[in-house]
Amino acid sequence: MESESCKPAALSSVLCSSLPVSLGKRCANPIVKQSLKICNQFRLAFSLRGFSLSGPINQNILFPPSLNDGAFGIWHSLGLSSLAQLFFDGTFASFSQLQEKFNLPQSQFFRYLQTRNFVRANTPGFPNRPANTAIESILELNKLPRGAISDVYAINHDLQNPSLVPLKTRWEKDLGEELGEDAWESVLHRVHLSSFSTRHSLIQFKVVHRIHWSGAKLGRIFSDFDPTCVRCKVEPATLLHMFWGCHKLSDFWELIFKCFSDIYDTVIDPSPLTALFGVLPMGTPLSRIQLDTVAYTTLLARRLILQNWKMAAPPSYKYWVRDVLCSLKLEKIQFNSRGNPKLFDEAWAPFRSYFKQSIL
Repeated sequence: MESESCKPAALSSVLCSSLPVSLGKRCANPIVKQSLKICNQFRLAFSLRGFSLSGPINQNILFPPSLNDGAFGIWHSLGLSSLAQLFFDGTFASFSQLQEKFNLPQSQFFRYLQTRNFVRANTPGFPNRPANTAIESILELNKLPRGAISDVYAINHDLQNPSLVPLKTRWEKDLGEELGEDAWESVLHRVHLSSFSTRHSLIQFKVVHRIHWSGAKLGRIFSDFDPTCVRCKVEPATLLHMFWGCHKLSDFWELIFKCFSDIYDTVIDPSPLTALFGVLPMGTPLSRIQLDTVAYTTLLARRLILQNWKMAAPPSYKYWVRDVLCSLKLEKIQFNSRGNPKLFDEAWAPFRSYFKQSIL
């Protein structure tokens, strides 16, 4: 019923038309109208305004001859239904090629010329076929099998996955060093691999993507806002300064890195990459579970800094130890639920032993 709601145009031609498209009084079905409105908003949001070759030849809203000339229905009955079928090996087919494949009668030659002119006017690079757009990829999916929604989501995710090169460049400028591709990939992977908790992952996502409001950022927006760090009251409160560079944080980070060095019996020097992103230098002689534990515990340190973001006093190492110990109950549940209780002991027994021996 819905497919007939835009007569004489086919509903699929409306979905595949270039934007904006005016239905006028063609569509009286309110459900279809609202669905098309949502679809068009989606296309506008992702700059998918162009014409799609997945649209039909017959009853195409952008191709008036197909609305008025019933002979195009012959093409459909012969199996030539979509505009994409007019391309053979990436090039617009000749009439003789279409005759050979679809048995088009010679009397359809004039309609072939009309169709070719229509496609030429709407396709950049004609007679070559343009690459598939996201709209075509979605429309060509088989909607019946399980997992179709996941396929649509994956296409949508690719559309909204912007380049992270500018973000990498900004961090390199702040750190004063170039981040290799392996190091940057590790930074990005740690967003979701530092912790089982989605809340913790969100914290790390915000750190990496520079979403937190620093004093320096607010100072650029509001001329009367003091961008100086509230802790040291000397330097501008940039993100790097607030998480790492402030001299008031020196004792906090030194004690944390000393804890790592003592527990793993190897020298782990304080590093902004580890403090900010939970990434240790390449070649650090630690196992995977130990690397994961360092990433998680430094994430707890960043969370503690954020909890004290507007306070003059720096966060305390003692409170970091408390947070680590308090998190162990949840960590044990997560390891057990994944069938890895032995890995929990491997990861956290050294910390519990070290903290018991420490005088806090």
